Amino acid sequence: MNTNYLHRYIQNQIAKCSSNNEKVETILELLEARGADFLKLDEYNDLYIKPDEDILNSKPQVIQQVRDELADFLKLMLVRDAKSFLQIGLGTFATTHLAASFICDNVTSVEFDINRANNWIFEEPLSMKNDFVKHNILIGDSTVDKVIECAGKHGPYDFLLIDANHSYEYVKADHDNYAPFVKTGGIVAFHDALLEGDRYGTPRFLKELDKNLTYITHSKEVGIACYVK
Repeated sequence: MNTNYLHRYIQNQIAKCSSNNEKVETILELLEARGADFLKLDEYNDLYIKPDEDILNSKPQVIQQVRDELADFLKLMLVRDAKSFLQIGLGTFATTHLAASFICDNVTSVEFDINRANNWIFEEPLSMKNDFVKHNILIGDSTVDKVIECAGKHGPYDFLLIDANHSYEYVKADHDNYAPFVKTGGIVAFHDALLEGDRYGTPRFLKELDKNLTYITHSKEVGIACYVK
Protein backbone atom coordinates (compact mmCIF):
# COMPACT_ATOMS: atom_id res chain seq x y z
CA MET A 1 0.00 0.00 0.00
CA ASN A 2 1.25 3.46 -0.83
CA THR A 3 1.68 5.33 2.45
CA ASN A 4 2.81 8.69 1.11
CA TYR A 5 -0.39 10.30 2.33
CA LEU A 6 0.40 9.33 5.95
CA HIS A 7 3.66 11.22 5.92
CA ARG A 8 2.04 14.16 4.14
CA TYR A 9 -0.79 14.22 6.67
CA ILE A 10 1.64 14.25 9.58
CA GLN A 11 3.65 17.04 7.99
CA ASN A 12 0.47 19.05 7.53
CA GLN A 13 -0.52 18.52 11.16
CA ILE A 14 2.92 19.63 12.32
CA ALA A 15 2.69 22.72 10.12
CA LYS A 16 -0.55 23.69 11.89
CA CYS A 17 1.12 23.74 15.30
CA SER A 18 1.31 27.23 16.76
CA SER A 19 4.87 27.02 18.11
CA ASN A 20 8.13 25.18 17.57
CA ASN A 21 7.69 23.55 20.98
CA GLU A 22 4.35 22.16 19.89
CA LYS A 23 5.78 20.96 16.58
CA VAL A 24 8.64 19.14 18.29
CA GLU A 25 6.33 17.60 20.87
CA THR A 26 4.13 16.25 18.07
CA ILE A 27 7.14 14.71 16.33
CA LEU A 28 8.43 13.17 19.56
CA GLU A 29 5.07 11.67 20.44
CA LEU A 30 4.98 9.99 17.04
CA LEU A 31 8.54 8.69 17.44
CA GLU A 32 7.75 7.34 20.90
CA ALA A 33 4.64 5.51 19.72
CA ARG A 34 6.64 4.05 16.83
CA GLY A 35 9.55 3.04 19.08
CA ALA A 36 7.25 1.40 21.61
CA ASP A 37 5.70 -0.73 18.87
CA PHE A 38 9.12 -1.84 17.64
CA LEU A 39 10.18 -2.80 21.14
CA LYS A 40 7.20 -5.13 21.52
CA LEU A 41 8.91 -7.44 19.02
CA ASP A 42 10.92 -10.20 20.69
CA GLU A 43 14.04 -9.52 18.63
CA TYR A 44 14.22 -5.93 19.87
CA ASN A 45 12.93 -6.02 23.44
CA ASP A 46 16.50 -6.17 24.76
CA LEU A 47 16.90 -2.60 23.45
CA TYR A 48 14.14 -1.26 25.67
CA ILE A 49 15.28 1.17 28.34
CA LYS A 50 12.78 2.02 31.04
CA PRO A 51 12.54 5.75 31.71
CA ASP A 52 13.26 5.24 35.42
CA GLU A 53 16.40 3.16 34.85
CA ASP A 54 19.89 4.47 34.27
CA ILE A 55 21.99 3.64 31.22
CA LEU A 56 25.19 5.62 31.77
CA ASN A 57 22.99 8.13 33.64
CA SER A 58 21.40 9.29 30.38
CA LYS A 59 17.97 7.66 30.70
CA PRO A 60 17.32 7.35 26.94
CA GLN A 61 13.68 6.73 26.09
CA VAL A 62 12.10 4.33 23.60
CA ILE A 63 13.29 6.64 20.81
CA GLN A 64 16.83 5.49 21.72
CA GLN A 65 17.81 9.09 22.34
CA VAL A 66 17.84 11.42 25.32
CA ARG A 67 14.46 13.02 24.72
CA ASP A 68 15.28 16.56 25.81
CA GLU A 69 18.49 16.62 23.78
CA LEU A 70 16.72 15.47 20.63
CA ALA A 71 13.95 17.99 21.30
CA ASP A 72 16.38 20.89 21.55
CA PHE A 73 18.18 19.75 18.41
CA LEU A 74 14.92 19.61 16.44
CA LYS A 75 13.98 23.07 17.74
CA LEU A 76 17.33 24.34 16.48
CA MET A 77 16.52 22.91 13.05
CA LEU A 78 13.18 24.68 13.06
CA VAL A 79 14.60 28.01 14.27
CA ARG A 80 17.19 27.92 11.50
CA ASP A 81 14.57 26.87 8.92
CA ALA A 82 16.55 23.77 7.89
CA LYS A 83 15.62 22.37 4.48
CA SER A 84 18.36 19.79 3.99
CA PHE A 85 19.83 17.34 6.49
CA LEU A 86 22.74 14.88 6.31
CA GLN A 87 23.27 12.23 8.97
CA ILE A 88 26.24 9.88 9.26
CA GLY A 89 24.90 6.78 11.02
CA LEU A 90 21.24 5.82 10.72
CA GLY A 91 20.73 4.23 14.14
CA THR A 92 18.64 1.25 15.16
CA PHE A 93 15.25 2.87 14.55
CA ALA A 94 16.27 5.66 12.16
CA THR A 95 14.75 8.03 14.72
CA THR A 96 16.62 11.18 13.78
CA HIS A 97 16.23 10.55 10.06
CA LEU A 98 12.47 10.20 10.41
CA ALA A 99 12.22 13.24 12.69
CA ALA A 100 14.21 15.33 10.20
CA SER A 101 11.90 14.20 7.40
CA PHE A 102 9.02 16.06 9.05
CA ILE A 103 11.07 19.28 9.00
CA CYS A 104 13.28 19.15 5.90
CA ASP A 105 12.71 18.64 2.18
CA ASN A 106 15.94 16.70 1.65
CA VAL A 107 17.08 14.05 4.17
CA THR A 108 20.17 11.90 3.56
CA SER A 109 21.73 9.27 5.83
CA VAL A 110 24.85 7.15 5.43
CA GLU A 111 24.56 3.68 7.00
CA PHE A 112 27.07 0.83 7.06
CA ASP A 113 24.56 -1.92 7.99
CA ILE A 114 22.36 -2.76 5.01
CA ASN A 115 20.07 -4.92 7.15
CA ARG A 116 19.34 -1.99 9.43
CA ALA A 117 18.57 0.19 6.44
CA ASN A 118 16.33 -2.43 4.87
CA ASN A 119 14.41 -2.99 8.10
CA TRP A 120 13.61 0.59 8.98
CA ILE A 121 13.78 2.50 5.72
CA PHE A 122 12.74 0.47 2.73
CA GLU A 123 10.04 -1.73 4.25
CA GLU A 124 8.46 0.37 6.95
CA PRO A 125 5.22 2.18 6.20
CA LEU A 126 5.05 5.76 7.45
CA SER A 127 8.64 5.86 6.47
CA MET A 128 10.92 6.95 3.73
CA LYS A 129 9.32 6.14 0.40
CA ASN A 130 7.43 9.17 -0.77
CA ASP A 131 7.37 11.69 -3.54
CA PHE A 132 7.41 14.91 -1.54
CA VAL A 133 10.36 14.48 0.82
CA LYS A 134 13.58 13.47 -0.85
CA HIS A 135 15.05 10.56 1.12
CA ASN A 136 18.50 9.22 0.33
CA ILE A 137 19.88 6.20 2.17
CA LEU A 138 23.48 5.56 1.21
CA ILE A 139 24.74 2.11 2.16
CA GLY A 140 28.43 1.67 2.88
CA ASP A 141 31.39 2.67 4.98
CA SER A 142 31.28 6.42 5.50
CA THR A 143 35.00 6.71 4.73
CA VAL A 144 34.70 5.18 1.24
CA ASP A 145 35.20 7.66 -1.58
CA LYS A 146 32.13 6.56 -3.57
CA VAL A 147 29.86 7.01 -0.55
CA ILE A 148 31.31 10.44 0.21
CA GLU A 149 30.94 11.50 -3.40
CA CYS A 150 27.33 10.35 -3.51
CA ALA A 151 26.47 12.22 -0.32
CA GLY A 152 28.01 15.35 -1.80
CA LYS A 153 25.79 15.10 -4.86
CA HIS A 154 22.69 15.34 -2.68
CA GLY A 155 23.96 18.48 -0.93
CA PRO A 156 24.66 21.14 0.02
CA TYR A 157 23.10 20.72 3.47
CA ASP A 158 21.83 23.02 6.18
CA PHE A 159 22.61 20.48 8.93
CA LEU A 160 25.11 17.65 9.37
CA LEU A 161 24.86 15.22 12.30
CA ILE A 162 27.79 12.83 12.86
CA ASP A 163 26.53 9.80 14.78
CA ALA A 164 28.11 6.66 13.32
CA ASN A 165 31.29 4.85 14.37
CA HIS A 166 32.37 6.76 17.48
CA SER A 167 36.05 5.97 17.36
CA TYR A 168 38.30 9.01 17.20
CA GLU A 169 39.53 8.05 13.72
CA TYR A 170 36.03 7.74 12.28
CA VAL A 171 34.67 10.87 13.93
CA LYS A 172 37.59 12.87 12.55
CA ALA A 173 37.24 11.32 9.09
CA ASP A 174 33.47 11.87 9.02
CA HIS A 175 33.92 15.50 9.97
CA ASP A 176 36.70 16.12 7.47
CA ASN A 177 34.85 14.31 4.66
CA TYR A 178 31.31 15.62 5.13
CA ALA A 179 31.57 19.06 6.74
CA PRO A 180 32.57 20.55 3.34
CA PHE A 181 29.06 19.67 2.11
CA VAL A 182 27.45 21.98 4.70
CA LYS A 183 26.44 25.43 3.55
CA THR A 184 28.14 28.48 4.98
CA GLY A 185 26.06 29.39 8.01
CA GLY A 186 24.88 25.80 8.37
CA ILE A 187 25.25 23.59 11.44
CA VAL A 188 27.75 20.76 11.97
CA ALA A 189 26.75 18.59 14.95
CA PHE A 190 28.15 15.60 16.83
CA HIS A 191 26.09 13.14 18.83
CA ASP A 192 27.48 11.49 21.99
CA ALA A 193 29.67 14.52 22.50
CA LEU A 194 30.26 13.70 26.17
CA LEU A 195 30.72 9.94 25.91
CA GLU A 196 34.25 8.94 26.89
CA GLY A 197 35.80 5.47 26.62
CA ASP A 198 38.06 3.19 24.62
CA ARG A 199 35.62 3.07 21.68
CA TYR A 200 34.38 6.64 21.97
CA GLY A 201 36.56 9.37 20.54
CA THR A 202 34.11 12.22 19.98
CA PRO A 203 35.12 14.24 23.07
CA ARG A 204 38.80 13.92 22.14
CA PHE A 205 38.13 15.15 18.61
CA LEU A 206 36.03 18.05 19.86
CA LYS A 207 38.83 19.16 22.15
CA GLU A 208 41.12 19.35 19.12
CA LEU A 209 38.56 21.04 16.88
CA ASP A 210 39.20 24.76 16.58
CA LYS A 211 35.55 25.80 16.56
CA ASN A 212 33.20 27.72 18.80
CA LEU A 213 31.14 24.79 20.05
CA THR A 214 27.69 24.94 21.60
CA TYR A 215 26.51 21.96 23.67
CA ILE A 216 22.99 20.58 24.01
CA THR A 217 23.15 18.53 27.20
CA HIS A 218 20.48 16.97 29.38
CA SER A 219 22.58 13.95 30.37
CA LYS A 220 26.02 13.21 31.76
CA GLU A 221 27.38 11.00 28.98
CA VAL A 222 25.49 11.68 25.72
CA GLY A 223 25.01 15.27 24.59
CA ILE A 224 25.13 17.00 21.20
CA ALA A 225 27.86 19.47 20.27
CA CYS A 226 27.52 21.79 17.28
CA TYR A 227 29.10 24.75 15.56
CA VAL A 228 28.08 27.17 12.84
CA LYS A 229 30.13 26.71 9.70
